[in-house]
Amino acid sequence: ARARNESAGVSTPAPVLVRAALKSTANLDFPQVTEICERLEVEPAELPETVRVLVDALSKHGGSTKSNHLRSKLRALTISNELMYNAQAVDAFRRQPGLPEELQQLRNVR
Repeated sequence: ARARNESAGVSTPAPVLVRAALKSTANLDFPQVTEICERLEVEPAELPETVRVLVDALSKHGGSTKSNHLRSKLRALTISNELMYNAQAVDAFRRQPGLPEELQQLRNVR
């Protein structure tokens, strides 16, 4: 997914980019993560919804297969980790109820 549609000059919102990145058929690469982070730097109003999408992905239990389920969580963690360089994103994550418990559950996955 590209944040900028060159022909229309329209930017793709960060939550849409994150949802696309979390799909089980999608590959997550560094340029995608960078694109999401850069989008949020110029459009900080998209942070709350983007963080909710990431936290929802971390909170989901089950899925089509265990490996797809864990891959989606790893993608969400990868994007979330890069967002820790953004102070506004850190604040948005801190405001998410239940996130510490979800992260603790992930630490216990074997």
